[in-house]
Amino acid sequence: MRPLRPILACTTAIALATAALAPSPATAQMAPVLEGSRVLISMIVQTALSFARTAVQLTYDGIAVDARSGEVTITGLTLHPELDWDSERACSVRIERVTLADGGRFDRIDGLLGLSGVTVPSACLDPGSSTIAAALGFDPIVAETVAIDAAYDVASSALSLDITASLADAATITAAADFDYFYFQNVSIDQEAVADGGEEAIEDAEPLAILSSAEISLVNRGLFESVEPMLNAQLGDLSAVPAIAQAGLMGALSQGSAPTPETVAFVEQVTAELARFVEQKDSIVVTLAPEVPVLLEEELFDDPVAAITALSPRVGALPAARDAVVPLSTVEIGLATPEALSPAERLALGRALLTGEGAPRSREAAIALLEGLSSAGDSDAALLLAEAYAAGRVYDRAYASALQAMAGGKAAAVPMADAMEAKLDLAAIIAAQEAVGGIAEDAALIEAGDLGGMRALAERLVAGLNGPRHYADALYWASLAAAGGDRAAAALIGRLDRRFLARDEETATWGEVSAAVSARALATWSAGLAARVTPQP
Repeated sequence: MRPLRPILACTTAIALATAALAPSPATAQMAPVLEGSRVLISMIVQTALSFARTAVQLTYDGIAVDARSGEVTITGLTLHPELDWDSERACSVRIERVTLADGGRFDRIDGLLGLSGVTVPSACLDPGSSTIAAALGFDPIVAETVAIDAAYDVASSALSLDITASLADAATITAAADFDYFYFQNVSIDQEAVADGGEEAIEDAEPLAILSSAEISLVNRGLFESVEPMLNAQLGDLSAVPAIAQAGLMGALSQGSAPTPETVAFVEQVTAELARFVEQKDSIVVTLAPEVPVLLEEELFDDPVAAITALSPRVGALPAARDAVVPLSTVEIGLATPEALSPAERLALGRALLTGEGAPRSREAAIALLEGLSSAGDSDAALLLAEAYAAGRVYDRAYASALQAMAGGKAAAVPMADAMEAKLDLAAIIAAQEAVGGIAEDAALIEAGDLGGMRALAERLVAGLNGPRHYADALYWASLAAAGGDRAAAALIGRLDRRFLARDEETATWGEVSAAVSARALATWSAGLAARVTPQP
């Protein structure tokens, strides 16, 4: 672990600086100001690099900062880590280009660490690994590109992690994992360790990880051919590799007991895929696809059979994402005559076109497919449509689609609608709500004089949970409840007034809404509600 600390310190320092510089929604409009402050921004990055120098000797050729996108690029980075076995200080890691970027959102940490032209001499490896690398012809080890993408949703603590490394004349290695929940618990800081330089400063950190899927793949680009002479010398015949692996894996998994059917099936699959890989020298993929998300605990891995049952591992030649590729015939039909597809097929194709997963990304084609479904009341299509319009910065249409999805009970549409409201003026918000509609007049509430029910309905209409969001209707029901003496409803009216009068100084839209609602509420009050909620003389 010790040799990694300098590199980790360097990466952490730069990443922290990048996160601090990334434009949030509030600062995105200040891009010209940030552009004019490049010197200050560069100073912040240089300070981060100075912090990294406390752990490792480093130099670099230059820094470029894109204040609008929050991307930092460092060129010609050279690291000279201090290693126990490298008394001559021959280890010099060269990285031609380092790119760090952050999505710049309050609710999501969406970051990239990209490395290009990485050269690691064998002196940086421990003596045993160095000897093997040199024997295989990998001295130095050259990585054409290394990319680490991480997306962390702050609200749900969900984490998506993708790592890709392309090793020159060797292999492309990818690893991906999706966690429904990921965080560290029981974290404590050793202040003395911090004062001494930061080593082992974090103690007792226990990851809490709920895994939904994971995959690691290796695509051969010369590695197998380099290893083949060594394997032939040791085994005599590479065809023996699958049988050797089968015996070892079966023994490790069964642990002296009779193997379960799940164990036998898994070992047979691994053996078959190894035989294929040895013959074809192409690629091999290990996928974990549990039926339900799995809490990763030490106890799970103490029992290999339980781990296999829970994680459902499988081995193959292709990544699982290939299973999601939409057939070309379906794509062609969907683009030419979408009505020939079933609603489920149109929804799946629209999602693939929107995300670029399963079909080439085309936001325009996705919108064309989803519009009809959304108009027919498909709330899933409405939610996807909201995402498509938001990505294209068509905020009024994104908001209208989010309202339709909310009307269909889609909770994920609520934060989307909130984000769009921050970008629209009140007149556009009210117009969109009127177009989608609120709820029908609830005669039962009025007939019963149920003030609490009226106030609860007003709250739901404000939030947009399990139904549409409609501020005018919310004000109407809150006005009726407040007139009958419901203090919480009166407080809600006050919150609505403060919120919308403050942002509506130019168009007076809220004043118009309030006047129309007042007339409607007075009519309802006079038509019989007053008699039901107040004592009559």
